[in-house]
Amino acid sequence: MIIYTHIFNLLAKFLLVIAAVGVVIVLITLDVPISGGFLFIVSFLVGVALLWPVYYFLLRHLANWLYCALILRTILRWSDLQEVACLFDFDCEGGWIPMTEIRDYRPTLRRERLLDAAKCDDREFGVNRYI
Repeated sequence: MIIYTHIFNLLAKFLLVIAAVGVVIVLITLDVPISGGFLFIVSFLVGVALLWPVYYFLLRHLANWLYCALILRTILRWSDLQEVACLFDFDCEGGWIPMTEIRDYRPTLRRERLLDAAKCDDREFGVNRYI
């Protein structure tokens, strides 16, 4: 089961799974004189170790940027994505707020409101205080 917050997050996780399966297939098809089960486990662990940073530092931010740009109609800089990433992850109670009220603001204020919302995020107590 893949848990996701928005459709672009699901797409990023789907790409991660496809890439992991591709790495496992490539590593299994190598001619290595090791038993198949052990090779599968090792290749899966290697695939996850190689691909998790790609997801965490690239695909996750790209998915959040697409969500902001296409759904929230707010263009963020790549440097802003690390700050607002907490807004698009689950909180301690397993929920998240889509932040669609950002679209009600003038386009010149949307980026600042998203950055302000990220600063007001209180994850320690499982409470999200947005705008």
